Order: sequence, then structure tokens, then C-alpha cells
Amino acid sequence: MKKIVLLFILSTLLCPLSSIYADFEDLGWGVAGAGLSNSVCLSKKIPSIFAKNPSASQFSKIPYLTAEYENLYPSLTDGSKIQRNIFTYAQGFSKNGIGLGFEEFFLKVDEFGKIYDEKIFLLNYSRKLNEKNLVGLNLRYLFKKYGSDNYTFNAIDASGKATGESDPLFANGFSKEAYAFDVGYSRVLSDFWFFGLSANYLSSPDVSLGGGDRKKPTFKISVTLETKRSTVGNSLEFNDGKFFLSSGFEKRFFSDAFKVRGGLSIGNYQMRNLSIGLGYVHLKKLAIDWAFIYPFSGLQSSGGRQRISLSYLFGEEKEEVKPQEVSPSKIEELLIKANNAFNKQDWKEAFRFAREVLSLDPSNSQARKIYSVSFDKMSSLAKPFIEEGKELTLKGKFSDAFKKFNSAFEISPFDDDVKILVERMKKVTKVVSSSIKPTKPAWLLRKGVSAFLNSKGKIAINCAIYLTQIEPSYINRKILEIFKAEFPEIYNKIQLIPGMNLVEQKLYIALKNIYSARYDIAIMECQDVLELEPENVLAMTRLGSAYYALGNRDKAIEIWKRALEIDPNNKDILDFLEIKTPDEIKNFYEKRKTEKQERIKNVKDFYLKGYAALRRGELDEARSYLKKATSIKGEESEVLQYKKKAQKLLAECEAKIRQKQEKNKKLMKVYWVNGMSYYSRGEYKKAILEFEKILRINPNHAPSKKMLKLCKEKIKK
Repeated sequence: MKKIVLLFILSTLLCPLSSIYADFEDLGWGVAGAGLSNSVCLSKKIPSIFAKNPSASQFSKIPYLTAEYENLYPSLTDGSKIQRNIFTYAQGFSKNGIGLGFEEFFLKVDEFGKIYDEKIFLLNYSRKLNEKNLVGLNLRYLFKKYGSDNYTFNAIDASGKATGESDPLFANGFSKEAYAFDVGYSRVLSDFWFFGLSANYLSSPDVSLGGGDRKKPTFKISVTLETKRSTVGNSLEFNDGKFFLSSGFEKRFFSDAFKVRGGLSIGNYQMRNLSIGLGYVHLKKLAIDWAFIYPFSGLQSSGGRQRISLSYLFGEEKEEVKPQEVSPSKIEELLIKANNAFNKQDWKEAFRFAREVLSLDPSNSQARKIYSVSFDKMSSLAKPFIEEGKELTLKGKFSDAFKKFNSAFEISPFDDDVKILVERMKKVTKVVSSSIKPTKPAWLLRKGVSAFLNSKGKIAINCAIYLTQIEPSYINRKILEIFKAEFPEIYNKIQLIPGMNLVEQKLYIALKNIYSARYDIAIMECQDVLELEPENVLAMTRLGSAYYALGNRDKAIEIWKRALEIDPNNKDILDFLEIKTPDEIKNFYEKRKTEKQERIKNVKDFYLKGYAALRRGELDEARSYLKKATSIKGEESEVLQYKKKAQKLLAECEAKIRQKQEKNKKLMKVYWVNGMSYYSRGEYKKAILEFEKILRINPNHAPSKKMLKLCKEKIKK
């Protein structure tokens, strides 16, 4: 059955907007922020930002209470109304900040009233860690409720007909509640520049009636520039594969009494929103704000979104007392120490003192020069140790390499790249100190660790996965865990096919993409294989074919000739070298594709016939079909799958045949003894019956034939 009409209305009206999806979609609180397309992360001028970035409540020292109303898309042709009501309060203290909020979002249809209603209660806390860093947390209580209409108790089935039954969606009730939390971090980069990170709905609450539909978290990165007369924000937001890039500004006039705002949001799924806004503050106490958001895609004719709010300010913004400027004498003292260390070629101390000078006076040219030259000198001295460490890594001497990287770090402790090398090799040496054996697994481990150190995540992950497949030891599994932790996104993109190792899987994917003329993907898959097995002739064959089909004949021939050095009699490559046009390559693979389909059809057909015969008890026939299935050659996953099934079934069939043979031997022995006993007593008819039983089991049993003939002659006499 389908969901009631409400769900169709919501999906039809809201999904095309790209920025609204109901089910607690984060549309942002605060009309002023909406006028800037919610692009601001931290501000003393824009209220209610804590709903988007929990760390923002501490930053604004003026307590305020805001009531907000929003009418979403008032020109919808079906007469439905989508509205929001929001109330917020926030106050910042010297070290902490708090915020409270309530939101109601509902869809109303005149005939049925509120057919969808959701509420959010929000509690915020933020803390100032130091002069530069702020953190915050939001706790949300989520509640939603569905109303009813003509279809609630007369649900529609898959064919579009009314069933007269209640919609199963509401079997467990018409409402749902859940909890969620948000986290935020902000950094004050300077007097005017602010940086923010936030993650909303981080706990992924389940907000569906039926369960199993979790709200995905929203992640946001933003930068804000705020001066006395203007605020400019830029942000990038991610949510479940969607991203939104927003920019906005606010310009203030007449001692901040009048405000003009504008913003633009763009993203994937055709998301294009323009926002404009106005604000007025009366006697620095009462503020009224208006915003209009218009979609350039989706429901352009729906009238957009109108938002208006009324705020009461409980105080006035006070000028911050700036910290006392550093005295020139302190800078001069540090600069003298930096110079002395530089002249002694004590690059570490020179760098350290120069860095301290620059933290107090970023424009000091002398300190900049000492800073730069000292860093370059340390890097130059550390470089030989790094190169030697990487060479030792390729040889599998991980502990020795770790010592070299440590030596480089002692020389250049301020180089983040060296620090990363030390940290990564430390993780490796905790698991394995060396890998110098001349074996394939040892070589893969060396290659994987080397790629790990050089931030080649894809190669490192591929090596570790393949390594655990061909040698699933504790050490290899731990190495895979280390690589996964460092490159989780790369690992999560890999979907392993059961029954295949990584090399087999990539060769299979390459072949499928050659069949479908996706030669670029085939090339990448073959190159991945050659990273794991540099002499894999099949990978070279398919790699050359892909290049040839793309028109790069010289590259293809170069690869094929390299493959022939490993396998001089490779028939496929020898045939390919005779090909004159890319079309012939395509025809070759078309033929292979037809052969593949035939192999799959045959192995499946033989397997199913063998299976049916076995279940009927026709063991000899079953064995014949199953042997045919297992004898078909092919590397396709479907062929391998059915061959594996056929092998298992064939073993079962052979076991049953052996059981039957043993049973028949015992029966024949019993029938023979009985027949001879009857014969000796002159009961020839009974003896005939026993010998005939033997011949039914084995028609070629000569002794039974002989005795049967003797019995018949005795009866005649």
C-alpha cells in the first residue's frame, strides 16, 4: 500500500526546492541570518546563529528574545499552507553562553487542518576556551505528528485503488519523538575574521514512524568578516550527498539603526536560492527584521518564502577592552636572540624565537627572513635522513626506517610532513618491525607501508586488502586497520565481491567496462592490478586493449610487448598485435562477450538439470550434468558461482552413489545366500526369485545368470 496523500503532497511540494525536505530539515533560525543565506558562523550583530553553530551564543554579550514567523511558498496552487513559528533567547557571559529555542513547522490544508506538524525544543550551551577558541553543544527534542485525511483510513494500494483499510504507516501511531545533538567550534582569527565548524543532528536520530529512516547529519564550514558597519559571510554545507555554498552580506547605516542584507545559495540537485532582507532597530531595544528567499529552481511560481521577526534587546553592545600591546623592547629582545641563534647556525632556536616575534608582530621582515631561512636549513639537513628512511621502508626494514625519521624530526621538529612520517611509521612498527622475506605477501606489505608513508591512500588500502586476502594473518589485519583509520573515505568506497580477491575483482570490473566501452574505468582498474601484481599478463592485455580502443595504438603495443616478455606465447596478445583498427578490438571483445554469455548459459543449464536429477534420485544422470557444469572454463563471477555450486552438489551426488553401491553389495550378498539355500533344498522357484533380484541390481552378474539357468532346467526335469 502507498502512503496517504499527505506524503505525496510533502514530497511533491518540498523535494524540488533542494533546501526543504521536512522531517526536521534545518532551515535556519533567525530572520537576519536568513537574509544573508545563513552564511555567517559567528557575529555580534546577527542573532540566533547558535541554532546553526552552537558555539555562537557566548560571542554575543547582548541578551535578546526573538519571535519569528515564516510563510513558506504562499502561492501554492493547491491552497495548502506551510508555516513556521520560532522563539529564541540567547545570552553570553564572560566564559559561557546559553540559548533556548522552540520551533513549530506545519503543513495545513483547509479541509483537514494540520496534516503534518513538527516541533523542536532546543537547549544550547557554549564555552569560551580562551581568547581565540569557542565550543558549543545543542540538545534537541524532536516531535512530529501526522493528521488525517480521506485516505488515512482508506489507504491506496500499489494499483492506485482504495482498500477501505487503515494505512499501515500509522499502525504504531501518528506521532514520533526523538533526541539529537549538535556540536560547534569557532575560532577568532583576528579582530574581524572568524572561522566556524559545526555538525547538526550528529546523533542521526530516527524520525520515521516505521523506523529505520535516520536523519543524516549536516556539516558546515564557514568564514565571517565583521566590521563596525558590515558583516560578510561565506559557508559550505554538506548533508547526505548534498552540498550548499552560501554567501551573504549585511550593511548597517545610521548607527546600526537600518540594515540591508542580501545572499545567494547554490548547490547540487539544482539548488539556487536568492535572499534579501531589511532590518530596523528602534532605540537600540526593539528590532524588526524581514527576509525573502526566492528559489531560482523548483517552485519559482510559488511566491518564495517570507520571514519576519520581532526581537527585544536587553542591553547595549559594549566596546571590548583590547589587550595591552606588546612593548617594542620585548620584540627587540626576542629578535636579538633569534639573530644570535641564526649566526650560530642553531636553526631550531632561531626558528623558535623568530616564530615568537611573528606572533607579536606579523609584519616584522627580519623575523620573517630568519623564520624562512631557518626552516629551509632544517628541512635541507633532515632530507637525507628522510630519503634513507624511505629506502629502508622499501627494503622492509621498518624499525631502521623509524630511527631515520626520528633523526629527521630531531633536526626539523617544526616540519609537519616529518612529524606525519614519524607518527605513521610508529604505528607500523608497533605491529611489525620488518618484512624482508622474498615472498609476495612481504613485498605487498613493503609496498603498502611505503604508499602509506607517502599519503598514497588508494595504493596503501589496495595492498592491505589484497594482503589480508592471500595471507589473512593477525599482522596483516592490523596493518589494514591502521591504513583504514588514516584513509577511511578511500576504504569505504571499495565494495568487495564475495568469492573474489581484489585482483580478480578488478580484472572482472575492467572486462565489464571494456564490454560497455568505458575504457577509462577499465584502464584505472588494470593499473590498480599492476600496482599489486606488476607482471599480471591479463591486466596488461586488457590495459592495452583499452588504450587501443581509445585510439592510442602506440601505448597499447608498448604494453602488449611488455606482456609478451613475460608470456611469449600469449595467443590473445599475438592476435591483438595483428589488429589494424580499433573496431577490430571491439569486435574481438564482442565475440568474447557472446562466448561469455554462452558459458554462463551452459553452466547454469547443466547445474539446474543436475540439481533436478539429483532430487529425483537419478544419480547417474545428475552426476553427468554436474560434471559438465564443473568442466566449463571461464573467469566470470557467474560461471565461478555456478561451478562452485555444481562442485558441492557433485560431491553430494558421489556420496549418495557410493552409499547406494554399498547397499546393493550387501543386498546382492543376501540374495545370493538365499538363492543358493533354496537351490540346495530343491526349492527352485524361490531360488529363481532371489537370483532375479540380483540381476535387477546388476544385470551383468554372471554367477546369478548361471544359477538361474540351472534352476529352470531342474524345474523342467
